[in-house]
Amino acid sequence: MGGEGLVRGSVSLAYRRGVPPLWIGMTVVALGTSAPELCVSLIATWQGNPDIAVGNVLGSNLANLGLVLGIAALLRPLLVHTSSLRLEIPLMLGATGVTWLLAGNRLVSRGDGVLLVVLLIGFLLFYKFRASTSPPPELPASTKKPESLLNRHAWLEVALILAGIGALVFGSDLFIRGATTTARLLGVSEFFIGLSVVAIGTSLPELAAVLVAVSRNKTDLAVGTLVGSNIFNLLMILGVVSLVKPISIPAEALRFDFPAVMLLSALVFPLAWWRKRLGRREGLLLLLCYAGYIGMIAWRG
Repeated sequence: MGGEGLVRGSVSLAYRRGVPPLWIGMTVVALGTSAPELCVSLIATWQGNPDIAVGNVLGSNLANLGLVLGIAALLRPLLVHTSSLRLEIPLMLGATGVTWLLAGNRLVSRGDGVLLVVLLIGFLLFYKFRASTSPPPELPASTKKPESLLNRHAWLEVALILAGIGALVFGSDLFIRGATTTARLLGVSEFFIGLSVVAIGTSLPELAAVLVAVSRNKTDLAVGTLVGSNIFNLLMILGVVSLVKPISIPAEALRFDFPAVMLLSALVFPLAWWRKRLGRREGLLLLLCYAGYIGMIAWRG
C-alpha cells in the first residue's frame, strides 16, 4: 500500500509539474524509499553500533542493484534511457567512488559528512535545474481524461506521497525489529546483520515502489528510483549520520564490501548499454551476483 501511494502520487505530481517520471524517481521516490535506511543508520550509530549503519548502507545498495533490479527485470524488461547511461548511472558510480575514497582511513568524519551533504545538495539542485529546462512529458495514452490529473488539488498528490512514505517506513521498521532480534539470537556479527538482514529489510520500500512502478509500466521510474536511492544512501545517510557522530568503518568493508558495491554498480552500465534495456537474462545475472555475494559473506561469518 505504501509503494502504491508513493508511485501514484509521484507520477501524478510529475505530470502536473511537467517533470519526467525518471527525475521524480531519482529524487522524490528515491528520498522516500531511503528513509528507512536513514532512520536505522542514525539509531544504530547513536546507540554505538556503527557496524550496522555501514553494513546497512553497503548492503542496501547491493540489494537494490542485485535483488530489486534483478527481480524487476525478470518480471518485465526495463527500458534504460540514454540520459541514464550518460548521467544517472555514472553519477551513482561517482558517489560510490567518492565515499569509498573518504572511508579509506577507516573513518567518515564530520568534515567528510559535510562534503557528502554538499554533494547531495548539488545533486538535488542539478536535477531541479534539469527539470526546469526540459520540455514537459507527454501524458500516457491510456489516460482517458488527462485533464483529471491537472484539475486535482496538488495536496492530494503530496498527501499520497507522504502517506506512502509513512507506510513504507512503518512496515520496514516492523520487519527490521523482528529480523534483527532473530539474527542476534543466532549469534552472527552486527556487520553481517547490517549487510544482510537489515539491508534487505530496508530495501523493501525500494522493492515495493519498483514492483508497483513495473506493474504500471513505469519502467523509467523504477530504474530512476533504484539509481537515485543508491546515491541517497551514500551521500545522505553516511553524510547526515557522520555529522551526528563520526562513523568508524570496518576493515573488511574496505577490503571486500566497498569493492563489491563498485563492481556491481559498474556491471549495470554495460548490461544496460548492450540493448538499452535490462531484460530477463540481465535480471537473472544480477540476481546470481547478489546470491553469490550473500553466500560469500555468510561463509565469511
